[in-house]
Amino acid sequence: MDQACRNGETKRLNLMDLFIPNEQPEKRSVTIAGHRTSLSLEPSFWKELKIIADTTDISLSAFISAIDDARPETTNLSSAIRLFVFHHMKQRIVL
Repeated sequence: MDQACRNGETKRLNLMDLFIPNEQPEKRSVTIAGHRTSLSLEPSFWKELKIIADTTDISLSAFISAIDDARPETTNLSSAIRLFVFHHMKQRIVL
């Protein structure tokens, strides 16, 4: 597969060099606004979400609740968490 580089050159992308972990979603129960619910996320997302929550000094449930409050109605909570973690990590890389 050819891939355009920033300098305009074309580089051959070797798909064998891509690392894609084999992770199955893990279902966990959390309390949001006083109600128990379950979420399914891959272990990598659970781990990063916990690390991010720990840096804010609030509980994981409270952190998930904040994401729940901020997400668009058309986005399910698991997807909102994945997107939040992705964008948080992307910002850390850019900085």
